[in-house]
Amino acid sequence: MGRDTKNETRETQFAKWVKWETELPAWKALSGNAKAAYMHFKIRCRTEGKRLKYNNNGKVALSSRTLAAEMGCNPRTAMTAMAALQAKGWIVCMKRGHLGVHGQAAAPEWRLTMLATETNGKSRLPTYEPKYWEHGHDYPIREYKSSQKSGPSRGDASRFRAKDNHGPTIVRLKR
Repeated sequence: MGRDTKNETRETQFAKWVKWETELPAWKALSGNAKAAYMHFKIRCRTEGKRLKYNNNGKVALSSRTLAAEMGCNPRTAMTAMAALQAKGWIVCMKRGHLGVHGQAAAPEWRLTMLATETNGKSRLPTYEPKYWEHGHDYPIREYKSSQKSGPSRGDASRFRAKDNHGPTIVRLKR
């Protein structure tokens, strides 16, 4: 006997976790924040689509501040996660965000590349960009480019090495 869905009111949101997606090199190259942000994108795409009664992939409106509030992190962290997702091909910016003439802001609209898209009543297959991503060959970042930090990362010790010799160096700090 199946479950009775007529009288069921579900308030929790779910997103489908696909195992083979997590085995891709593009997924393994993401940070933990970027992986969490992708799940927020996926949940938003599913719930808004169900509410609107059509596939809204390609029109998922989500700003960095809203994502930061949902994730419980700094907006700069959310922007970095969104930029990483774009670079690895998981999301594509379809319409850039802007501040309107009368002060009414519009959030950027996103498309998840691993999900089907519907345009003008026609369903289009997913483009699967993360499957074709290679290490060192990132996709262009359209939105939140400035959130990517240039130079060495925090854990990189190359900034302490001497530039004139090639051997091991000892850095002496002035007191």
